[in-house]
Amino acid sequence: MFDSISEEDISAAGQGTSDDALFGGSDDDLFGDDGIVDYSSSSKSSSDNALDTAHGALFQNGSIKIGGRFSTSLSSSTTIVQAPLDSDSSEDSDGDSGSGSESESGEESNTFLDRLKNTALTPTADATFTIDARPNQILRMYSKFQVSYPFKSSNVSTTTSLSDFSSYSDVSNLNASDVFSVKELFTDFSLYDRAFFRFGLHTVSWGTGFLYSPVSDMINTSSIDIMNYTETVSGSFNLRTQVIFPGTQNALYFYVIPDNSGSSVKLIDTALAAKGEFVLGGWEFGAGAFYKYQSPLKFMLTASGSIKKFSVFGEAVYQYGSETQWSDNPENWDGKSSIFQFTAGTMYMWKDPGITAIAQYYYDGNGDDFSHKYVTQGHNLAAVVNFGKIGGNSKWTASVIGIMNLGKEKITAEAISSSVSDADYENMADQIIARTGGTYTTIGDDGQPKTVTYTKEELVEILKANGESGVVDSSSQEIANYMNYVLNSLTLYTAVTYSPNDYVSVTAGPYLTFNDWGDPPSVYFQLKVSLGGGKF
Repeated sequence: MFDSISEEDISAAGQGTSDDALFGGSDDDLFGDDGIVDYSSSSKSSSDNALDTAHGALFQNGSIKIGGRFSTSLSSSTTIVQAPLDSDSSEDSDGDSGSGSESESGEESNTFLDRLKNTALTPTADATFTIDARPNQILRMYSKFQVSYPFKSSNVSTTTSLSDFSSYSDVSNLNASDVFSVKELFTDFSLYDRAFFRFGLHTVSWGTGFLYSPVSDMINTSSIDIMNYTETVSGSFNLRTQVIFPGTQNALYFYVIPDNSGSSVKLIDTALAAKGEFVLGGWEFGAGAFYKYQSPLKFMLTASGSIKKFSVFGEAVYQYGSETQWSDNPENWDGKSSIFQFTAGTMYMWKDPGITAIAQYYYDGNGDDFSHKYVTQGHNLAAVVNFGKIGGNSKWTASVIGIMNLGKEKITAEAISSSVSDADYENMADQIIARTGGTYTTIGDDGQPKTVTYTKEELVEILKANGESGVVDSSSQEIANYMNYVLNSLTLYTAVTYSPNDYVSVTAGPYLTFNDWGDPPSVYFQLKVSLGGGKF
């Protein structure tokens, strides 16, 4: 959220028009800039070395490439102006508002000094490791692992209240899954240089959008975080088969996606998907479909190309029935609604001043499923402008991000207390983290401002606990207030970064949100200091 983005990051971040856009039709696209170390056998004959040179270093038999990234930082968020969490229910038992308004005695219950004293300070450390092994010319095995701090907690399933939850785990109670996560784990192999297979856990980049991608959301298990849109979204376990038409840039993709939503998995729940890509006159077009038993049937179209110096891209999805409708009536194909999603955008780069601008519109016609109804339903617009250097000095960079929504509904306590799918919980947590970094400020039992910061995993557990309880209580109302507070109608973020060298950077800037168009804004000042780290 805090960092400015380079042109290289933007180029690598695009959802692309195929999986190759992310993982590289050329392996150099994936590993060329990661500083990966190559541990190869040195006892090859001259003929073997000549063969390896002909195919390129990345195709050496018996090679293992190891790389990764490491980052550490301290972040803070200070509330300058805080709008009410909820005009109807944000008062505590003494009648004081939790938003900085005046109490019955006329004294302000939450002054700027109070908010300054309660500024949240969040330390983070993140390490990603990649291993790329190639035993021979037609086999590749790839894995990507991540270790992140703050660690998530395994013991929050009984916690239903935001205000009673602590973000930092007791290290003595941590399990391996609290610290360690597998991001990707797959193998590549080919058949007669005509059919290419990828099997395992990996991200599928079907779509073309940078900031929204309803097409990629058809298979992946998370959506793009606009505040960190260069980060890879979470994929799914699947078998991909790619068939290339000889002498052309056209290809067909087929997917088999086993259901992994629970311990009891049935063969009939395996999803099937297919996509074709075709190049015509400098434009690339895609068309595909997704089918899963007793789930919405989906069809998609994509297009990407350029008009003069502007990159242009678009996606469209037709969906027969919502997840909620199929869950309520899985046996009957009748009575389901038609749902449309559409996005289009453009990107332009000024290389000499180092400025990149992206703008994207997204219409979400899904007013039934939880994560759409309360997050992206209706018209959405997002824009990003990155400055690679300020005043000709590359040590100074800046970013401006804006997100606007017209149409989403307000979340109720009843909605929070009703059980929804795991994907909905994940999506809600993603949206909260994207907009606030997980920071939540309220009034504690002592009448003083209380600020807590949550990881995505912690938010998911809290949401699940409320949904599974099915009880509409103060805890459900608190979470509903919080989500309405952070899933804003308008978000504007500006950040300036100073990097005197490759190992130190300071990023600072204001963060402004409008919870609703008729409400006053909340204004924050965010600061992040990154020390050390880098690629290895």
